[in-house]
This record gives sequence, structure tokens and C-alpha cells, in this order.
Amino acid sequence: MEAPTSSFINKNIYLIKRFLVLCILTSLSFNTHAIPSIKWAKYQLPPVFIDKGIFKNKGMGDQVYHFLQSHLKHYSHSEYQSVGIRIMRDFKLKALVCSAMTSKKGRKELMIFSKPVSVLPSHNLHYSNNNPKLKPILNSARVDGIISLEKLLSKSSTLTIGLNIHRSFGDSINDILSLYSQQVDNLDETTTTAELMQMLQTQKIDLTIELPFISYYVNRSQKIAADISIEPMAESPTFLKAYIACSNNSAGKAAIAAINLIIEQHRSTKAYQDMFTNWIPPLALPSYKEGYQRIVVREK
Repeated sequence: MEAPTSSFINKNIYLIKRFLVLCILTSLSFNTHAIPSIKWAKYQLPPVFIDKGIFKNKGMGDQVYHFLQSHLKHYSHSEYQSVGIRIMRDFKLKALVCSAMTSKKGRKELMIFSKPVSVLPSHNLHYSNNNPKLKPILNSARVDGIISLEKLLSKSSTLTIGLNIHRSFGDSINDILSLYSQQVDNLDETTTTAELMQMLQTQKIDLTIELPFISYYVNRSQKIAADISIEPMAESPTFLKAYIACSNNSAGKAAIAAINLIIEQHRSTKAYQDMFTNWIPPLALPSYKEGYQRIVVREK
């Protein structure tokens, strides 16, 4: 008698998981005498969620929500727009709330997290390809081919990096910015990403830091034709993991179990991956696809 193949075993494990999730969902329905409902929280961060313009409802988060809702047929669904602090408060309420998150830090008491839905590129350095101050020093500021922000700022005291005064970029980058504070142009909190791109192009600033999918969205939606390079920094992690987080209670645990099954079943498909790759800058796609395969598809 032949031993069962690994694909046979994996298929049966998946079917057992699916059966158990259905049992939990059915139990919840009978206990409440109604279809369980999920309130999906959105916040203002295009292109994660886009609430206006030509790309309305076509953000990464918009599409993921619609995709999951189409497969979570045992639930009724509603969406609402809010801000971060209010969404955190909503997780303490009785209603089942789910949202998209990139950090588990300090949140595990309030939320239960799914498997990674995707990865997103971390903060990248942005600069104009036409800036004469950068051309002679860029290559010498690289470590294994990746720009070191500290090395770059140390190469020329005349370089300025323009940043929104209230932004934070992680401990390593924040420490470098403190060390070279005389070269940091702390811009008003109302300064937009579009304005930063224009300031790079006119060389009012030499550098800025932004999430590349955000700057790519801004350039596409506002049709900014700036000749800007977007590169990772040696001192910053390459990727952030993105999750679905739901209320940390029995209903939330059941929802996350169902969501995990959907992720496992579809994360290798092109249709699923296109929800994210459509918002990654073309030059960053090869690195993104490698990270996605390594972190999301091969995740156990």
C-alpha cells in the first residue's frame, strides 16, 4: 500500500480546517439566532483605502475587504470610515470589528490577527534624478548596493532632507535624523506627499522619506511627472507585514479562522496578488514579488 502524498495530506488538512470553521460559524449563528455581522473599519490612507477620485474604492484595503466579504458568506457586512484612535476604541465594543493593520505592537489584548494578508514596502528614500548634489556621492553611500541614509547625509553637510514634523520612521531612522538634525527641514504637518515630490523636483529639498506605495499613488492620481527615484534604505526593514485584525473575543477568533482559510487558499493566485502589485512602483516589483513569496506564500 502506497503512503499518502504530501499534496493529499495538505488537502485533507485544509478540508478538516474548513469543516471546523464551518462548525464554529454555525454554532455562533444558532447561539445568536441571527447571521453574525462584521463591521469593517476604514481609515484615511490612500492607496490602502481610497474614498474619492478616479481610484475610489480601488485601494489595496478596499479590494481586500470586498474579496474577503465575497467569501465570508456566513456573515453580513458593513463598512465605515473613521480615524485610528476611534477604531482602537471600537475594538473594545461588543460588535465584531475588523480592520487592516501593519503592526501588532501593543494591540494583542484588543485584537486577534490573521496570517499575513500581504507585505508592503517599508519607508523608502526619495530623491530627484536631476539633483547635481547627489550624483557624485550616491554610489559611495551604498552598502551592498543599498543606500545608507547615515552615509549619504555624512557625505555632504549641504544635503537637506524634508520631512513632515510629526512623522516617525522607526528607531534606526529616527536616530539618524536626530544625529543629523541640522540637515533636517521640519516641514509643517499639512505638507502633502504631492508637495514633497514637487519640492524634490525643484530641489527645495534634496531628500525625503515616504512609503513607496503612497508616493506612487500620489504621482498616479495627481499625474505628477517628476523624475523621482525611490530606493530602500539600509537602516530600514525592507517590508512590513499586513494583517486583518478582528475583535479579540470568540466571534473575532471565529472570523479570523475563516479569514485564514481564505488567505491560504488564494494567496498564491495572480488575482489575489494583483490587489497589491497594482500599487507597487514598477521598479520595486521584482523585490516585492520575492518578499511576497518568501513571507506570505511560504508562511506556515
